[in-house]
Amino acid sequence: MIKHTAAAAAALFVALIAGTLFTSCTSLHSNDNYISDSGFYFDTYIDIKISTEGEYDASALLAECMDKCAEYEDILSAYKEGSELFGLNAGEAEKADNGGYVISRPLYECISLGLQYGEMTGGAFDISIFPVSSLWIWDAETPALPDDKDIRKALEYVDCSKISVGSSEDEGAAGLADGLFYVMLPDGMKLDLGGIAKGYISGKLADYLEECGVKSAVINLGGNVRAIGSKNTGDDWVIGIQKPFSGRGEVIEKESISGLSVISSGDYERYFILDDKLYYHILDPDTGYCVNTDVDQITIVGTDDVLGDVLASSGMVLGVERLMEIIESNRLDVKVIVTYNDASTKRIN
Repeated sequence: MIKHTAAAAAALFVALIAGTLFTSCTSLHSNDNYISDSGFYFDTYIDIKISTEGEYDASALLAECMDKCAEYEDILSAYKEGSELFGLNAGEAEKADNGGYVISRPLYECISLGLQYGEMTGGAFDISIFPVSSLWIWDAETPALPDDKDIRKALEYVDCSKISVGSSEDEGAAGLADGLFYVMLPDGMKLDLGGIAKGYISGKLADYLEECGVKSAVINLGGNVRAIGSKNTGDDWVIGIQKPFSGRGEVIEKESISGLSVISSGDYERYFILDDKLYYHILDPDTGYCVNTDVDQITIVGTDDVLGDVLASSGMVLGVERLMEIIESNRLDVKVIVTYNDASTKRIN
Protein backbone atom coordinates (compact mmCIF):
# COMPACT_ATOMS: atom_id res chain seq x y z
CA MET A 1 0.00 0.00 0.00
CA ILE A 2 2.08 2.91 -1.17
CA LYS A 3 2.13 6.46 -2.31
CA HIS A 4 4.66 6.50 -5.13
CA THR A 5 7.13 9.38 -5.44
CA ALA A 6 10.13 10.20 -7.60
CA ALA A 7 12.38 9.03 -4.78
CA ALA A 8 10.50 5.76 -4.68
CA ALA A 9 10.89 5.38 -8.42
CA ALA A 10 14.65 5.63 -8.12
CA ALA A 11 14.75 3.06 -5.34
CA LEU A 12 12.27 0.71 -6.99
CA PHE A 13 14.13 0.83 -10.30
CA VAL A 14 14.34 -2.44 -12.19
CA ALA A 15 17.00 -2.13 -14.89
CA LEU A 16 16.48 -3.40 -18.39
CA ILE A 17 19.86 -4.88 -19.22
CA ALA A 18 21.37 -3.95 -22.60
CA GLY A 19 19.21 -0.90 -23.21
CA THR A 20 18.02 0.69 -19.99
CA LEU A 21 14.45 1.93 -20.25
CA PHE A 22 14.36 4.30 -17.33
CA THR A 23 14.94 7.98 -18.06
CA SER A 24 14.62 11.09 -15.94
CA CYS A 25 12.69 13.35 -18.29
CA THR A 26 10.00 13.23 -20.91
CA SER A 27 11.45 12.57 -24.35
CA LEU A 28 10.70 10.69 -27.53
CA HIS A 29 13.54 8.62 -28.98
CA SER A 30 14.09 5.62 -31.23
CA ASN A 31 16.79 3.08 -32.01
CA ASP A 32 17.16 -0.55 -33.08
CA ASN A 33 13.70 -0.53 -34.70
CA TYR A 34 12.07 0.58 -31.44
CA ILE A 35 10.55 3.86 -30.42
CA SER A 36 10.12 4.85 -26.80
CA ASP A 37 8.72 7.63 -24.67
CA SER A 38 8.96 8.45 -20.99
CA GLY A 39 7.08 10.67 -18.59
CA PHE A 40 6.05 11.27 -15.00
CA TYR A 41 2.77 9.81 -13.78
CA PHE A 42 1.54 8.30 -10.51
CA ASP A 43 4.39 10.24 -8.83
CA THR A 44 6.91 8.04 -10.60
CA TYR A 45 8.85 7.90 -13.86
CA ILE A 46 7.54 5.57 -16.54
CA ASP A 47 8.94 4.40 -19.86
CA ILE A 48 7.30 2.53 -22.74
CA LYS A 49 9.25 1.02 -25.63
CA ILE A 50 7.47 -0.31 -28.75
CA SER A 51 8.80 -2.12 -31.80
CA THR A 52 8.34 -0.26 -35.08
CA GLU A 53 8.22 -3.57 -36.97
CA GLY A 54 4.48 -3.81 -37.46
CA GLU A 55 1.52 -2.53 -39.44
CA TYR A 56 0.69 0.26 -37.02
CA ASP A 57 1.80 3.80 -36.20
CA ALA A 58 4.14 3.26 -33.24
CA SER A 59 4.33 6.98 -32.48
CA ALA A 60 0.55 7.23 -32.31
CA LEU A 61 0.38 4.17 -30.04
CA LEU A 62 2.97 5.66 -27.71
CA ALA A 63 1.04 8.91 -27.50
CA GLU A 64 -2.16 7.00 -26.75
CA CYS A 65 -0.40 5.03 -23.99
CA MET A 66 0.77 8.25 -22.37
CA ASP A 67 -2.76 9.65 -22.60
CA LYS A 68 -4.07 6.50 -20.95
CA CYS A 69 -1.54 6.90 -18.13
CA ALA A 70 -2.79 10.42 -17.51
CA GLU A 71 -6.40 9.23 -17.56
CA TYR A 72 -5.75 6.40 -15.11
CA GLU A 73 -3.88 8.75 -12.78
CA ASP A 74 -6.92 11.02 -12.79
CA ILE A 75 -9.04 8.06 -11.73
CA LEU A 76 -6.95 5.87 -9.41
CA SER A 77 -4.66 8.22 -7.48
CA ALA A 78 -5.63 8.69 -3.83
CA TYR A 79 -3.19 11.58 -3.51
CA LYS A 80 -3.87 13.68 -6.59
CA GLU A 81 -6.39 16.35 -5.78
CA GLY A 82 -9.23 16.23 -8.29
CA SER A 83 -8.86 12.55 -9.11
CA GLU A 84 -11.91 10.30 -8.92
CA LEU A 85 -10.52 8.32 -5.98
CA PHE A 86 -9.55 11.52 -4.17
CA GLY A 87 -13.15 12.67 -4.50
CA LEU A 88 -14.50 9.32 -3.35
CA ASN A 89 -12.31 9.42 -0.24
CA ALA A 90 -13.53 12.94 0.44
CA GLY A 91 -17.16 11.81 0.21
CA GLU A 92 -17.74 13.98 -2.84
CA ALA A 93 -18.71 11.23 -5.31
CA GLU A 94 -22.23 11.03 -6.73
CA LYS A 95 -24.60 8.83 -4.78
CA ALA A 96 -26.48 5.99 -6.50
CA ASP A 97 -30.13 5.20 -5.78
CA ASN A 98 -29.06 2.21 -3.66
CA GLY A 99 -26.95 4.40 -1.35
CA GLY A 100 -23.60 3.51 -2.86
CA TYR A 101 -21.16 5.85 -4.57
CA VAL A 102 -21.15 5.96 -8.36
CA ILE A 103 -17.72 5.05 -9.75
CA SER A 104 -16.14 4.52 -13.16
CA ARG A 105 -15.39 1.11 -14.64
CA PRO A 106 -11.59 1.32 -14.00
CA LEU A 107 -12.15 2.24 -10.35
CA TYR A 108 -14.76 -0.51 -10.06
CA GLU A 109 -12.36 -3.06 -11.56
CA CYS A 110 -9.47 -2.00 -9.30
CA ILE A 111 -11.58 -2.08 -6.15
CA SER A 112 -13.04 -5.45 -7.15
CA LEU A 113 -9.57 -6.90 -7.64
CA GLY A 114 -8.43 -5.40 -4.35
CA LEU A 115 -11.30 -7.06 -2.51
CA GLN A 116 -10.60 -10.37 -4.22
CA TYR A 117 -6.93 -10.32 -3.26
CA GLY A 118 -7.68 -9.03 0.21
CA GLU A 119 -9.67 -12.21 0.79
CA MET A 120 -7.00 -14.40 -0.82
CA THR A 121 -4.26 -13.00 1.42
CA GLY A 122 -6.32 -13.15 4.58
CA GLY A 123 -6.35 -9.36 4.84
CA ALA A 124 -2.60 -8.85 4.46
CA PHE A 125 -3.45 -6.87 1.33
CA ASP A 126 -6.07 -4.30 2.23
CA ILE A 127 -7.08 -1.41 -0.02
CA SER A 128 -8.76 0.36 2.92
CA ILE A 129 -5.34 1.10 4.47
CA PHE A 130 -5.47 4.81 3.52
CA PRO A 131 -6.44 6.15 6.99
CA VAL A 132 -3.23 4.56 8.30
CA SER A 133 -0.89 5.03 5.34
CA SER A 134 -1.73 8.74 5.16
CA LEU A 135 -0.33 9.17 8.69
CA TRP A 136 3.16 8.13 7.64
CA ILE A 137 5.40 10.84 6.13
CA TRP A 138 8.29 9.15 4.38
CA ASP A 139 10.05 12.14 2.89
CA ALA A 140 10.09 14.46 5.91
CA GLU A 141 13.37 16.25 6.62
CA THR A 142 13.14 15.05 10.23
CA PRO A 143 11.62 11.55 10.34
CA ALA A 144 9.02 10.92 13.02
CA LEU A 145 6.60 8.15 13.88
CA PRO A 146 2.88 8.84 13.76
CA ASP A 147 1.26 8.96 17.17
CA ASP A 148 0.37 5.42 18.19
CA LYS A 149 -3.07 6.60 19.32
CA ASP A 150 -3.70 8.00 15.84
CA ILE A 151 -2.69 4.70 14.27
CA ARG A 152 -4.97 2.70 16.54
CA LYS A 153 -7.85 5.07 15.77
CA ALA A 154 -7.20 4.86 12.01
CA LEU A 155 -7.11 1.05 12.19
CA GLU A 156 -10.79 1.12 13.14
CA TYR A 157 -11.50 2.03 9.49
CA VAL A 158 -9.23 -0.62 7.94
CA ASP A 159 -11.18 -3.71 6.92
CA CYS A 160 -11.84 -4.23 3.22
CA SER A 161 -14.27 -7.08 3.99
CA LYS A 162 -16.81 -4.35 4.82
CA ILE A 163 -16.62 -2.93 1.28
CA SER A 164 -18.80 -4.14 -1.58
CA VAL A 165 -19.07 -3.20 -5.23
CA GLY A 166 -21.63 -3.85 -7.92
CA SER A 167 -23.15 -2.73 -11.18
CA SER A 168 -26.54 -2.19 -12.75
CA GLU A 169 -26.15 -5.62 -14.35
CA ASP A 170 -26.14 -7.39 -10.98
CA GLU A 171 -29.18 -9.34 -9.88
CA GLY A 172 -31.24 -7.24 -7.52
CA ALA A 173 -29.88 -3.95 -8.84
CA ALA A 174 -33.21 -2.76 -10.17
CA GLY A 175 -33.61 1.00 -10.41
CA LEU A 176 -29.98 1.73 -11.24
CA ALA A 177 -29.13 3.32 -14.56
CA ASP A 178 -27.65 1.07 -17.25
CA GLY A 179 -23.88 0.90 -17.23
CA LEU A 180 -23.64 2.15 -13.64
CA PHE A 181 -20.94 0.93 -11.26
CA TYR A 182 -21.01 1.61 -7.54
CA VAL A 183 -19.15 0.96 -4.29
CA MET A 184 -20.61 0.62 -0.81
CA LEU A 185 -18.10 2.32 1.47
CA PRO A 186 -18.71 2.58 5.23
CA ASP A 187 -18.41 6.05 6.79
CA GLY A 188 -14.81 6.96 7.56
CA MET A 189 -13.32 4.32 5.28
CA LYS A 190 -10.92 5.52 2.57
CA LEU A 191 -9.08 3.64 -0.14
CA ASP A 192 -5.45 3.50 -1.24
CA LEU A 193 -4.94 1.61 -4.51
CA GLY A 194 -1.18 2.22 -4.64
CA GLY A 195 -0.46 -1.48 -4.14
CA ILE A 196 -2.51 -2.50 -7.16
CA ALA A 197 -2.85 0.43 -9.56
CA LYS A 198 0.45 0.10 -11.43
CA GLY A 199 -0.15 -3.60 -12.07
CA TYR A 200 -3.67 -2.82 -13.28
CA ILE A 201 -2.46 -0.05 -15.59
CA SER A 202 0.47 -1.98 -17.08
CA GLY A 203 -1.88 -4.87 -17.79
CA LYS A 204 -4.36 -2.56 -19.52
CA LEU A 205 -1.60 -0.94 -21.58
CA ALA A 206 -0.26 -4.34 -22.61
CA ASP A 207 -3.75 -5.48 -23.65
CA TYR A 208 -4.21 -2.32 -25.71
CA LEU A 209 -0.87 -2.68 -27.52
CA GLU A 210 -1.43 -6.35 -28.26
CA GLU A 211 -4.91 -5.59 -29.64
CA CYS A 212 -3.23 -3.05 -31.95
CA GLY A 213 -0.90 -5.74 -33.28
CA VAL A 214 2.26 -4.99 -31.27
CA LYS A 215 4.39 -8.12 -30.92
CA SER A 216 7.39 -6.66 -29.08
CA ALA A 217 7.37 -3.97 -26.39
CA VAL A 218 8.31 -3.23 -22.80
CA ILE A 219 6.26 -1.24 -20.31
CA ASN A 220 8.11 0.09 -17.25
CA LEU A 221 5.91 1.77 -14.67
CA GLY A 222 8.31 2.94 -12.01
CA GLY A 223 10.03 -0.42 -11.80
CA ASN A 224 7.08 -2.70 -12.58
CA VAL A 225 8.29 -4.18 -15.87
CA ARG A 226 5.97 -5.90 -18.34
CA ALA A 227 7.29 -7.43 -21.56
CA ILE A 228 5.12 -7.99 -24.62
CA GLY A 229 6.64 -10.88 -26.54
CA SER A 230 10.39 -11.06 -26.98
CA LYS A 231 12.86 -8.73 -28.69
CA ASN A 232 12.77 -8.22 -32.44
CA THR A 233 15.79 -10.51 -32.61
CA GLY A 234 13.83 -13.33 -30.99
CA ASP A 235 15.88 -13.12 -27.80
CA ASP A 236 14.26 -12.76 -24.39
CA TRP A 237 14.25 -9.46 -22.57
CA VAL A 238 16.74 -9.57 -19.69
CA ILE A 239 15.50 -7.72 -16.62
CA GLY A 240 17.82 -6.73 -13.81
CA ILE A 241 16.36 -6.81 -10.30
CA GLN A 242 17.43 -3.89 -8.12
CA LYS A 243 19.88 -4.50 -5.31
CA PRO A 244 18.22 -3.12 -2.14
CA PHE A 245 19.71 -0.03 -0.51
CA SER A 246 22.09 0.57 -3.42
CA GLY A 247 22.42 3.02 -6.28
CA ARG A 248 19.76 3.06 -8.97
CA GLY A 249 20.45 0.38 -11.55
CA GLU A 250 22.72 -1.75 -9.37
CA VAL A 251 21.53 -5.26 -10.14
CA ILE A 252 21.45 -8.19 -7.74
CA GLU A 253 19.74 -10.74 -10.01
CA LYS A 254 18.71 -11.09 -13.65
CA GLU A 255 15.61 -12.63 -15.15
CA SER A 256 15.04 -13.50 -18.83
CA ILE A 257 11.41 -13.06 -19.85
CA SER A 258 9.09 -13.04 -22.83
CA GLY A 259 5.45 -12.08 -22.37
CA LEU A 260 5.84 -11.86 -18.59
CA SER A 261 6.12 -9.22 -15.89
CA VAL A 262 8.77 -8.72 -13.22
CA ILE A 263 7.46 -6.90 -10.13
CA SER A 264 9.35 -6.23 -6.90
CA SER A 265 8.45 -4.81 -3.50
CA GLY A 266 10.88 -4.20 -0.69
CA ASP A 267 11.82 -2.35 2.45
CA TYR A 268 14.24 -0.06 0.57
CA GLU A 269 11.70 1.73 -1.64
CA ARG A 270 10.40 4.35 0.79
CA TYR A 271 11.73 4.30 4.30
CA PHE A 272 13.41 6.14 7.14
CA ILE A 273 15.60 5.03 10.03
CA LEU A 274 14.80 6.28 13.50
CA ASP A 275 16.68 5.22 16.63
CA ASP A 276 18.51 2.60 14.55
CA LYS A 277 15.24 0.98 13.46
CA LEU A 278 14.04 0.72 9.86
CA TYR A 279 10.50 1.86 9.05
CA TYR A 280 9.23 1.34 5.51
CA HIS A 281 6.10 1.92 3.49
CA ILE A 282 4.52 -1.55 3.31
CA LEU A 283 2.24 -1.59 6.33
CA ASP A 284 0.61 -4.48 8.15
CA PRO A 285 -3.17 -3.79 8.15
CA ASP A 286 -3.41 -5.44 11.57
CA THR A 287 -0.90 -3.17 13.34
CA GLY A 288 -0.42 -0.10 11.14
CA TYR A 289 3.35 -0.66 11.21
CA CYS A 290 5.77 -2.41 8.86
CA VAL A 291 7.02 -5.92 9.54
CA ASN A 292 10.81 -6.24 9.80
CA THR A 293 12.17 -9.68 8.92
CA ASP A 294 15.29 -11.13 7.27
CA VAL A 295 13.79 -10.27 3.85
CA ASP A 296 14.56 -7.02 1.99
CA GLN A 297 12.67 -7.69 -1.22
CA ILE A 298 10.25 -10.06 -2.90
CA THR A 299 10.07 -10.29 -6.70
CA ILE A 300 7.25 -11.97 -8.58
CA VAL A 301 7.56 -13.14 -12.18
CA GLY A 302 4.34 -14.10 -13.96
CA THR A 303 1.67 -13.27 -16.51
CA ASP A 304 -0.69 -11.26 -14.26
CA ASP A 305 0.64 -7.80 -13.36
CA VAL A 306 -1.96 -7.13 -10.66
CA LEU A 307 -1.31 -10.48 -9.01
CA GLY A 308 2.43 -9.77 -9.08
CA ASP A 309 1.86 -6.42 -7.39
CA VAL A 310 -0.27 -7.99 -4.67
CA LEU A 311 1.98 -10.98 -3.97
CA ALA A 312 5.16 -8.90 -3.84
CA SER A 313 3.79 -6.39 -1.34
CA SER A 314 1.67 -8.74 0.79
CA GLY A 315 4.57 -11.20 0.95
CA MET A 316 6.57 -8.57 2.82
CA VAL A 317 3.78 -8.56 5.43
CA LEU A 318 3.07 -12.29 5.53
CA GLY A 319 6.59 -13.66 5.27
CA VAL A 320 7.92 -16.07 2.67
CA GLU A 321 6.50 -19.25 4.20
CA ARG A 322 2.93 -17.96 4.37
CA LEU A 323 3.26 -16.38 0.91
CA MET A 324 4.25 -19.73 -0.56
CA GLU A 325 1.30 -21.42 1.15
CA ILE A 326 -1.06 -18.96 -0.56
CA ILE A 327 0.64 -19.45 -3.93
CA GLU A 328 0.51 -23.23 -3.67
CA SER A 329 -3.03 -23.49 -2.27
CA ASN A 330 -4.34 -21.25 -5.05
CA ARG A 331 -2.17 -22.94 -7.69
CA LEU A 332 -0.76 -19.61 -8.83
CA ASP A 333 1.64 -19.83 -11.76
CA VAL A 334 4.37 -17.45 -10.63
CA LYS A 335 8.08 -17.47 -9.85
CA VAL A 336 9.25 -16.03 -6.55
CA ILE A 337 12.69 -14.51 -6.00
CA VAL A 338 13.55 -13.46 -2.45
CA THR A 339 16.33 -11.02 -1.55
CA TYR A 340 17.53 -11.36 2.05
CA ASN A 341 19.12 -8.82 4.39
CA ASP A 342 22.58 -10.21 3.65
CA ALA A 343 22.11 -9.43 -0.08
CA SER A 344 21.72 -13.09 -0.99
CA THR A 345 18.87 -14.19 -3.26
CA LYS A 346 16.90 -17.39 -3.47
CA ARG A 347 14.48 -18.66 -6.10
CA ILE A 348 11.77 -20.32 -4.07
CA ASN A 349 9.99 -22.18 -6.85
